[in-house]
Amino acid sequence: MIDSRDDLIALLKDKYEHEYNRKKYFEDTLGLPFTLLTALAGGIYLVIDEGTKGISPVYQIVWVVLIVLLIIGAVLSIFYLYKVYIKYGKEFASFPDSASVKKFYEESKKYYSKEEHLDGQDLEKHLSDSLKDQSIQWYTNTNAINLTTNEERAVAYYNARKFLGISVGVGILVFLFIGITKLTNSMSKQQKEIFKPNPPVQPIQPVRPPEPPPVRIDKYSVPNEKVKKG
Repeated sequence: MIDSRDDLIALLKDKYEHEYNRKKYFEDTLGLPFTLLTALAGGIYLVIDEGTKGISPVYQIVWVVLIVLLIIGAVLSIFYLYKVYIKYGKEFASFPDSASVKKFYEESKKYYSKEEHLDGQDLEKHLSDSLKDQSIQWYTNTNAINLTTNEERAVAYYNARKFLGISVGVGILVFLFIGITKLTNSMSKQQKEIFKPNPPVQPIQPVRPPEPPPVRIDKYSVPNEKVKKG
């Protein structure tokens, strides 16, 4: 005999597995956001350490605005990732443990065994119907809880990726901005060196040959001729 409850249980089971796979997807994608956040943290440190050296006041304002946007985006991304992986964590509704299910089965069996009008076949049918009805209830409750949790987790995950993407974009702009300003300052210095006026040229003095020393006149010397005559 066809029991439509079997089809309903199959559908509810598919929904249960779908929500489980969604939860697993969020857990498996943990690595990439934290890798990007680590890179952003290192980039923020390098940019702040570099500071505004050699940057004009106008560029300094742009630099500060970009850094503030970068930090805000990173902080918001961390906040939403915290909600995804810490607040909700591994939260997931499931069936009661095996011992509780078995206890329910034993209690149901005792209950229907007290019915005098039930023979063995009817007893098994009532037990089967009871387990099916309870399984439908368990699936319905767990799917409702898991759907709500996964929807909240999905919104937080979407916001985390959105702000992380904004942070990465702003981070790229910051590095491009710093590179362009440094290149502009370097080119400006080179132009100043090229167009720097040369020092005045000193006139070249003509080179003259050395002058011979003057003739020495000795007042106390005796002419050679007078010496011979004596």
